[in-house]
Amino acid sequence: MATVPMDFGSENTSPVHPAYVKAVVEANAGYATNFEAEPWTERALESLKGLFETDQLWAFTVSTGTAANAIAIGAMVPPYGSVLCHWDAHTMTDECGAPEMFSAGARQIALPGEHGRLSREALATYLREARIGVVHAIQPSIISLTNLTEAGTAYRPDDIAGLTEVARKSGLGVHMDGARFANAAAHVGATPAELSWKAGVEVLTLGTTKNGSFGAETIVAFTPKYNTSLAFLRKRSGHFAPKSRFLAAQVQAYVDDGLWLVNAKHANRAALRMAEGLSSIAGVSLVHPTEGNEVFASMPPSMSDALETAGCKFQRDWRLHPRHNRFVTSWATADEEIDCMLDVCARAAQPAS
Repeated sequence: MATVPMDFGSENTSPVHPAYVKAVVEANAGYATNFEAEPWTERALESLKGLFETDQLWAFTVSTGTAANAIAIGAMVPPYGSVLCHWDAHTMTDECGAPEMFSAGARQIALPGEHGRLSREALATYLREARIGVVHAIQPSIISLTNLTEAGTAYRPDDIAGLTEVARKSGLGVHMDGARFANAAAHVGATPAELSWKAGVEVLTLGTTKNGSFGAETIVAFTPKYNTSLAFLRKRSGHFAPKSRFLAAQVQAYVDDGLWLVNAKHANRAALRMAEGLSSIAGVSLVHPTEGNEVFASMPPSMSDALETAGCKFQRDWRLHPRHNRFVTSWATADEEIDCMLDVCARAAQPAS
């Protein structure tokens, strides 16, 4: 077993960044009013308005990404509606039907696209044939985009604007799952505003957990039309935190001093180092471009075995067509971990003597 951690299972396995720890500890001094009637939430809201360059912003904090997505989608979609998303979207593959439950029965419709990005042509084709307005048919209500995608790729502002243009022509709303929003922005080089409301996004679920926090996700609305539903769904589902200052303090830390971008850039650089190293090893091929902090690699089973034997943590057989593994880097990933992992792979690639 290697002494170097080599933990690439998820950002959720990494330690909490010291800035988030400091923010929570400082917020723990004395008493404070509950349920967001305290200065931490007010300050965090103002910081988010600055980050996204708009006063037209409303925020609803929760503790998990699944809750954020499900509440957001539930507020935007009626029971007879549908959510159009990529077939590999996190809401589709990893949230146990939460969006369907929170919308009281709306359906998610899986659409294709290369490397995790929803195809504009596929979206337009589906909407042309969707029987919009016909009472016998489920009614398309929103599109949901994931940025970074579940394939670790990033949408650029023009990509998002093109999809939202198609959606708006048919009267659909636009939701974005931004669990790794910072990583997407770091790769693309766009501002948070350019990757969200300026490109047509109405509601963004902004994640800080994968950026190194204890667990604070924010439903960011760029229009007030969903605010009543968002507020009541959050409360009714038990996700309106009474000690809200500790969530708000983490959101504030995310924004302060550009921590969101610093952590994302570090994680992205670590993933690129890994991807470049794997590409040079015989028998290994990358399944998707590395545009964020995830690496998807096809490799011989013997190499996967060698990694597991060495104590490396990763998602084996992440998808089966083609069969490949997922490796995730974080703000805490060290070059030493990556180099050790690459060394294990290189040794496993050598022919037996």
